[in-house]
Amino acid sequence: MALRSRALTALSGRGGMLSIADSAEAVAARLAAYDGLLDIAAVNGPGATVVSGDAAALAALLADCEQDGLRARTLPVDYASHGPQVDELRKEILELLAGVAPRPARVPMVSAMTGEFLAGPELDAGYWYASLRAPVRFADAVEALGTAGYGVFVEASPHPVLTAPVGATLESLATLKGIATAADPVVTGTLRRDDGGPARALASLAELHVRGVAVDWTTVLAEAQRVELPTYAFAAQRFWPAPVGAATGDVSSAGLGPVGHPLLGASVQLAEGDGLVVTGRLSLRAQPWLAEHTVAGVAVLPGTALAELAVVAGHQAGCPRIEKLTLTAPLVLSAEHPTQVQITLAPEDGLRADQRTVQIYARSEGPADPAEDAAPWTWHASGVLTPARPAGPDLAREFLTWPPAGAEPVGLTGLADAQSAAGHGYGPAFRGLRAVWRQGEDLLAEVALPEPFAAGAESSASTRPCWTPPSRPPRSGPARRTAIRRTAARRTAARGAPVCRGRRSRSPGPTSRCTRRARPGCGSGSAPARTAGR
Repeated sequence: MALRSRALTALSGRGGMLSIADSAEAVAARLAAYDGLLDIAAVNGPGATVVSGDAAALAALLADCEQDGLRARTLPVDYASHGPQVDELRKEILELLAGVAPRPARVPMVSAMTGEFLAGPELDAGYWYASLRAPVRFADAVEALGTAGYGVFVEASPHPVLTAPVGATLESLATLKGIATAADPVVTGTLRRDDGGPARALASLAELHVRGVAVDWTTVLAEAQRVELPTYAFAAQRFWPAPVGAATGDVSSAGLGPVGHPLLGASVQLAEGDGLVVTGRLSLRAQPWLAEHTVAGVAVLPGTALAELAVVAGHQAGCPRIEKLTLTAPLVLSAEHPTQVQITLAPEDGLRADQRTVQIYARSEGPADPAEDAAPWTWHASGVLTPARPAGPDLAREFLTWPPAGAEPVGLTGLADAQSAAGHGYGPAFRGLRAVWRQGEDLLAEVALPEPFAAGAESSASTRPCWTPPSRPPRSGPARRTAIRRTAARRTAARGAPVCRGRRSRSPGPTSRCTRRARPGCGSGSAPARTAGR
C-alpha cells in the first residue's frame, strides 16, 4: 500500500475525485456528457458513488449536481486513482511489487475489486496494480459478506465515512433483493475526526459490546477489574431516579406567582378586575404517564386532568370547588412538541360575587419561536367554580365501614377488554381499580395508584387524574350520565399509597356534575367527575 501511494504522487495536480450521493447507474448517465474525461472510481453503496478524472471536468460536474439539488463533495486529493491516468504507472507499480509472494489466506478476505472471496495466492503484483486501476466495488464486497451471514462491520479509519453506505447496502439486500442477512447487523467505526486516541477506540469497542458483539476485554484492558453495575430500570431493586415533571423554577422574577403543581407553573392576577390567568406546560417527555391514556390510539389528556387543572386554578382565586365543567374539545398530546396550557378565571354577570367562570385553552408549542407562527389556541373546557364547603358528618361516617353492609361485589373480569374494544387505552398508570360493589342503584369503588406511581404519592397531584377514568365499572341500564354524590379518600398506613373510596349515585341530590358536549374523538374515558367536597 505504501509503495502504491508513493507512485501515485506522479499524478498529483492532474486530477481529482468527487463523491456523489446517487446510484452508480444515475452517475454513469451523467458522465456521458463529459467525453471520457471522468470515470466511476468507486461504488460504495446504493446511493454513494465516487467519480475520478480531469479536475476541470470534475468542477463542472460538481456545479451540475448542485444545480440539480444533488449532494456532492470534492474529496481532498489532487490525483485521479481508479481511472485511465493510472495506466501511466503500470510498469512502475509492477516493478515495485515484483517481490510480493502471496500465500493462502488465514483470515477470510473479500476483494473490493471483484466483490468475491479470495483464497490468497491471487494477491500478486498484478492484482495490486489492477485494484488501483479498476473501480472499487465496495458495495459488492459488502453484499458478499452480508449474503455469507456476516453481521458485524467495523470501519477502521480516522473518521467513519463508509458506515452509512454499509448499512444501506445491507438494508437493500434484505428489502430490494430478498436475500437473507444477519438479523440486526452492527455497523460502526473506530476513530472520529478530532476525536481519536485510546479513549475513542475504547468507546467504539463499548458500542460493539452493548450491541452483543463479544469483546476480549482482558486483552484490551489487561489491568482492569470487573465491578458491580447498578441495577437496571426493570430489575426488582430500583436504582435509577424516576422521571420528574417540569420544574417550577423562580417565576417571581417575571412578575408571576408560583402555583406549586406538577402540571401548572405560574399564575398572574390581572391588573383590572378580578381576573386570573394560570399557565402550564404538558410534555410526554416530562410526564410520560400521560401517554398511557389513549383514545383510538392517540394520547389524549384525561378529562379528570382538565378537572384537576380547573380545581388548582380555582385555589388561586379561592374557588376550588367545581360547580359545573363542560368539555368542548379533547386535548390531544403531541409526542414531538410540548403543549402550552392557559386557564383563565373571571367574574361574570349572573354569578355570585364569590363565583368565577373558568376557561381552559391549549396549543402545541411547536419547534419555532413561540412569538413567530405560533399555533392557535384551542378551547377545551369551561365551567363555574365556587368556594369550598366542608363535608358534612354523614359523608365521613358513610366510609367508616367499608364496604357498607349489604354491598355486593361486582366482578371486573373483561373490563380492560371492553375498554380496549371501545377504543380507550389505559396503561399501567391508569389501572388502579381495586374493587367495585353494588348497593341498590349505587356503585362503590376503591381505587389506588399503581406502583411505581404510589412511591411519589406524598406529592402526587400530577397523578390524581390517573384515578377516575379507569375506575369506571361497566355501566348498566339506560342512564348515560352519572354524578359522584358522596366521596371520601384516605391514605393507607401500611405503604403510604393514596387510596380513594367513592360512591357513584344516580339518585338526585347536591352533586358536583360534569357534562361533555358531543364532539368526535372525545371518548367516555375522558369525561371528568369531581366531588362536592373538592
